[in-house]
Amino acid sequence: MTAPASSGSPGPWPFRLSLATAIAAVPLVLFGGTVTTLRAGMAESGWIHPDGYFLWAYPVGKRFGSIGVFVEHHHRELGTLVGLLAIAAAIAAWRKESRPLARMLPAFALLAVCLQGLIGGLRVLKNSPDLAFLHGALAQAVFAFLAATALYLSPRWRSVSPTACKTAAGLQRTANITVALVFAQVTLGAWTRHSEADIALALHVILALGVLGAIVVFGRKLRAAVEQGERGQVDRRLLLGVKWRLHMLVGIQVLLGCLAAFWKYEVSGGPQAPVSMGEAIFATAHVAVGALLLAQSVAAAMWSRRVVCTQDVTQVAGLEAAR
Repeated sequence: MTAPASSGSPGPWPFRLSLATAIAAVPLVLFGGTVTTLRAGMAESGWIHPDGYFLWAYPVGKRFGSIGVFVEHHHRELGTLVGLLAIAAAIAAWRKESRPLARMLPAFALLAVCLQGLIGGLRVLKNSPDLAFLHGALAQAVFAFLAATALYLSPRWRSVSPTACKTAAGLQRTANITVALVFAQVTLGAWTRHSEADIALALHVILALGVLGAIVVFGRKLRAAVEQGERGQVDRRLLLGVKWRLHMLVGIQVLLGCLAAFWKYEVSGGPQAPVSMGEAIFATAHVAVGALLLAQSVAAAMWSRRVVCTQDVTQVAGLEAAR
């Protein structure tokens, strides 16, 4: 199943810069989640020139004037850093990559980062709760896209030869359903955090059960694909790592969700009460791990499509029948 990468390697920089963009987006998501948790979205006036200062020339003393200003301002600066890295990754891929999709993905990633930044800026200028929700929900999708782009440009992805046959329909259908459910769940989470509506919270809790069930089923199918590959002398062991990461992240996410709800409603005193330290930590971690879970779900769908196909399954079935 594995083979050496094709000749004409693009060199390390398209992947390195795409990976750096995705890594830099992790603290960006963390700071963004903290802004929402602390209700600090309007801690600064203005966008490019907050409180009358250029973004990167903001006085040090004002940066530490309050926790709200600190997280909101550095969220914006991290956003510009991610944007600069996305520009560099797009240029490197366009110059070095020969694969059409490998050139297009970083360009689309850059567009997604720019759109996300624009929505965030308009949210501040218009003080719009609706744009705040949209900004929070799209942040998860943009992060997953950045991670998927880095995966596609990675040496490991290039080292695995793609299957020259139709992807096994059952596994890929489960992968697609899992990605859709996880994205719906993080979107409901953003709605819950930005609206504090009871219906949003109820749907978020109900869909959590669906996500958990989908990942369990997906994990079993990944394990079955590995076992089928072993019987047909096809190496799919990398899917075991994919399965393990999915299960680990969903377990952590459920735990963080329970802790965040407990601290918010039992310790802090509810949505309208001052935010406690525990609520700030667990609620923000819940947002960040949700982004990681969505990204890992997309990666799992990508890997399942690349290494499992109908021809392999048919071959294995034939071998079992012959026995």
